[in-house]
Amino acid sequence: WDKKYDIRAIVTLAPNVAMFITKKETGINSIAELKGKRVVVGPSGAGFEMFVGPLLKGHGLTYSDFSPLNNTQGGAVDLLADGNADAAFLGGAVPTGAVTQACSSHDIVFIPFDSAVRKKLVADYEFFQPFTIAKDKYSDLDKDFEGLNVGSMHLITSAGLDDEVAYQLTKTIWEQRAEIAGKHPAGRAINEGNAARYTGTEFHSGAVRFYKEIGIWPAGDDGESAADAETPSDDASEAKDVKAK
Repeated sequence: WDKKYDIRAIVTLAPNVAMFITKKETGINSIAELKGKRVVVGPSGAGFEMFVGPLLKGHGLTYSDFSPLNNTQGGAVDLLADGNADAAFLGGAVPTGAVTQACSSHDIVFIPFDSAVRKKLVADYEFFQPFTIAKDKYSDLDKDFEGLNVGSMHLITSAGLDDEVAYQLTKTIWEQRAEIAGKHPAGRAINEGNAARYTGTEFHSGAVRFYKEIGIWPAGDDGESAADAETPSDDASEAKDVKAK
């Protein structure tokens, strides 16, 4: 974009759960071992560096420590398949199609996050949240994977959208959430604990009005905005770890 746009959130949608994966034959078992390798880090210009950068830094790496490759998620799987990439950063709503595809074609290793680094990332960045992927979500997982939600997907709008329009849009999405979930499991994220969850983008006042009416707005009765709500401590962040169901 060539300028800054004033946007607001309508609803917080499914967690964007991402991780580095590799083929078992590469022998890569930690993020530190990506050093000197060819790693797909997302499409060019897609903004992945916003969360890949902190992930790498936390594990003692920078982009200059490996050969970064830009490609789509499907393209990343193809690069892994033909040996032109050693690892790839993939993610989305669980289960993610590209990860499922990779697991169906190869013996895939889900490269673990260092537990202390994971905890610190959650404490230091509003958009990181702990997320446990159940082992039955991907065929190559033999135990639950302690992953990260690197920034939930959102429905956003212009800050100038009419308040009543934003209210009715939010109301419709909420009332049709079961139908949405029927189309894709990620729709289950439209629930009491997640829909109004603040992750860094201010909510539209029309959406706030609806969430307050149905009693799920996370702020107190004093009018405190979600953006000003207290940031959870390390322990609190870990306690609210989400698990894919």
